Amino acid sequence: PPPGWVRCFSNSAQREYFVHVATDHAQWEYPSQTEVDDPILAKKRRDDAEAEKQRADAAARKKEELAKKQEEILQLSYQNAIQRSNEEAIQS
Repeated sequence: PPPGWVRCFSNSAQREYFVHVATDHAQWEYPSQTEVDDPILAKKRRDDAEAEKQRADAAARKKEELAKKQEEILQLSYQNAIQRSNEEAIQS
């Protein structure tokens, strides 16, 4: 590995990873030249990317929940309409 980085092995993942000793930043990929030149900036970029992924995942979950609730509302509306129609048929 480049200077300042060490190669490690994850027994649980059964693969190697790399750690920048000064920042304690770990990553699966071999350090790029940008990461070697400025590991702190590289760590920040990766942290920002991970935070964005978490926000996107949360937004996707909320969208799925909303779609599910909308489907439930449509089903209830449909059931109510059927019930009203049946009641009207019985009354006439």
